[in-house]
Amino acid sequence: MRIGIIGYRNVGKAFVKLLKIKNKYLETLGINPILTYVLDSKGGIYNSNGIDFDNVIISESLKSNELYDKKINFDFLMSNKDIDVLME
Repeated sequence: MRIGIIGYRNVGKAFVKLLKIKNKYLETLGINPILTYVLDSKGGIYNSNGIDFDNVIISESLKSNELYDKKINFDFLMSNKDIDVLME
């Protein structure tokens, strides 16, 4: 299941932490969560192979993440059409 997140404040951060904690359990159910997008209002992070949960969690803010790019935005996400679930 390919997941995109719009908004990386309290709820977005908590959701990524929850995905990390529950990842092994979800895999036993046949669900493989792959985080492909994390966006904020100015840009975001994208990896078609999946973003490492820890890489996102340790960032103080999304903009401070080394993978952050202003070109990764909602239009980019919609043009790729490579997610199954979008959480906002």
